[in-house]
Amino acid sequence: MKRIVLFAMLLGGTVGAYASDIDVRIYSEPAGAMLNPHLSVGTRTAPLWLKVSMAKDKRQSDPLRPGVYCRQVGPITARWPSGAEATATFTVCDKEGKKRRFFITRPSDMPGVEIDLQVADKIQRFELERQQMAQQSALESRRLELEDLRRRNAEDARITEEFLRHLPQPPRPITPPASEIHCTSEQVGQYVYTNCN
Repeated sequence: MKRIVLFAMLLGGTVGAYASDIDVRIYSEPAGAMLNPHLSVGTRTAPLWLKVSMAKDKRQSDPLRPGVYCRQVGPITARWPSGAEATATFTVCDKEGKKRRFFITRPSDMPGVEIDLQVADKIQRFELERQQMAQQSALESRRLELEDLRRRNAEDARITEEFLRHLPQPPRPITPPASEIHCTSEQVGQYVYTNCN
């Protein structure tokens, strides 16, 4: 039954992901090993990505840590280009986070370590080049976005200026012509009387 559940998880999420699933990444050290989870899905280049279900019917309680539930993942065999092999089983527990990383280390007593280190070096250089290309692509995309934004801002400014230039001027208020006023003043005693027409 364990093999069927692990097989379903290896198919890349064909089984619905539960809130209790844990993402597991299994790497080889050095890089370059093929990983065989001993299922009918065959071997895969490391890293191997799994979703491990921690549903109640799939887990076991940890006798040393009350309230902690764990599952075994594996056995998984790593085979390096030189022919060196190592097999490991990992324990995944629900209280250790939603993402876990495990490494299968090449046995140091097996011959051909130079071959495996050369392959690992090539993989690391390729990954570095891939990352640099991705960064350059992202920078170029950002540069093009900024260039397009500048162009659109300049066009918006030109349209606004053109609109304001052709905006009809409000009519000036019409002021009535100044009328002529004729005034006469007359002094009567100590008072001055003024009449205007």
